[in-house]
Amino acid sequence: MTLCAINKEPLYPPSFCRISSSFRRGICFFAIGNNNNLFIEAFLKNLPLKESGSTVIHLLIDALLVLVLAISSALFFSFKKAQTQGVRIWTPISKRLLLNFLVPLMAGGLFIIILCISNQWQLIVPSMLIFYGLALVNAGKFTYGEVFYLGIAEIFIGFVSALLPEFALFSWCFGFGILHIVYGLFMYRKYDV
Repeated sequence: MTLCAINKEPLYPPSFCRISSSFRRGICFFAIGNNNNLFIEAFLKNLPLKESGSTVIHLLIDALLVLVLAISSALFFSFKKAQTQGVRIWTPISKRLLLNFLVPLMAGGLFIIILCISNQWQLIVPSMLIFYGLALVNAGKFTYGEVFYLGIAEIFIGFVSALLPEFALFSWCFGFGILHIVYGLFMYRKYDV
């Protein structure tokens, strides 16, 4: 049985211990602590340097894979829809949309890298949500008005996450997961049905 690095209590049921160690480290990275609260910084401090580095690297690789897949699928479906409708996808307005979206997003990415370097783990999730929300608000001037409101919701969830860091993972899942699913269903029903 694997023991928690902080309080030496059993962390996983026996059947879970057969799963690969890197996967267990990733789960432990997010689910450690009492009452399922997130103690990422304490967890990383209690790991040997080699293990904490590999856990962070695995999570960064996972995040980059998700980012690449998200961007690739968005581009694929955008090009496909543009071809179906017989319109050009790369216009002066789409260039301004991309620029207005990327400026706050890249600034947020650099800020989050600084937070990682300075071990400010509790601010990473709120910063992701807030800067992504700012990028959506900024890009909302060039697309559907509902994008603006999605951005406002992301910013709000980011501030809630900053006030309640023990729920950071849940707010991240809500902001980047559930909120996008609800938004996508709403937009599909409003414009495509």
